[in-house]
Amino acid sequence: MKPPFLAALALLLLGTPAAAQQATPKVELRPPPAWMTDPQPRGRPQIELRRAPDWLITPEGRQQGQPQRQPPSQGTSRPSAARPPAEPGEAEPARRQPQRIGIGRVDPREPVNLADTPWRGVGRLQRENTICTAALVGPSSVITAAHCLVGRGEDGNRIMPAADFRFLLGYDRGRRVAEARVTAIRVDPDYDATSRTPGPQWADWALLTIDSPLGTPDRVLPLLRRMPLSSDRTMVGGYQQDRREVLMADPDCRVVGQRMQGLGRPMLLHDCTATRGASGSPILVELPEEGGWAVAGVLVSMARGMALGFAVPAEVLPEIR
Repeated sequence: MKPPFLAALALLLLGTPAAAQQATPKVELRPPPAWMTDPQPRGRPQIELRRAPDWLITPEGRQQGQPQRQPPSQGTSRPSAARPPAEPGEAEPARRQPQRIGIGRVDPREPVNLADTPWRGVGRLQRENTICTAALVGPSSVITAAHCLVGRGEDGNRIMPAADFRFLLGYDRGRRVAEARVTAIRVDPDYDATSRTPGPQWADWALLTIDSPLGTPDRVLPLLRRMPLSSDRTMVGGYQQDRREVLMADPDCRVVGQRMQGLGRPMLLHDCTATRGASGSPILVELPEEGGWAVAGVLVSMARGMALGFAVPAEVLPEIR
């Protein structure tokens, strides 16, 4: 019998016994299935591409001459991406209408009688192709928004010369009650017209001097030297881009609050409907005890897709001489 150390040495030199070799597992490499390598497989599943139903395709995507099919019945589920049905009595649009500045789902604006108070003191301010709205607040004083005076000069953005502007009192489809040229401009000292976005908004007001005293007592609108109440009846009217030739007004809206901006300067927040071109319009508040209307602020901006805007309150405007 061999000693144990000789038996171990024999295993190292001669290898594993045959019985041990037969117990070692073997790895068998099999070829891949035919459907992965055969260019024309027989058992491989086929994919059929079908055309989407017509109600999922926009009118612009339909092929010319292809009949339009009806959408699925009410019992069939419809993807949430489909356009909701139109309101009763409303024609279904071909595409969603873009949101307009200062105008929501309901547009309460209407033309006004320029011979009535307080519209007798409102006019159109224009320079070349630029149109805004302004109001008489003194015999020869007109209030508007400062950004209405900003133009592109040779040295960049700046307040354009006063002589470039005309105030058309009672303008209506080419006719006017009177016309005057602007001779002087006064803006807030903190208003920066040279920046890419002129502002700030809380300084966006301008007091203009005109060359004719058009502000007769029945046309001058007084400035309200207090914050208006939410219960005060409010109106806003101006020469707006969608009706440039007539004065359109929201006859019944409200000042809904105030917001502090910049250096602690307040801004009026209102729910009146107005769009581009109404910049500089007076925020008119009714004063039943005095029997008239007063300017509570100057319209400077509106939100997109809703009747919500900001105005510089009249209480921060300078005294009218």
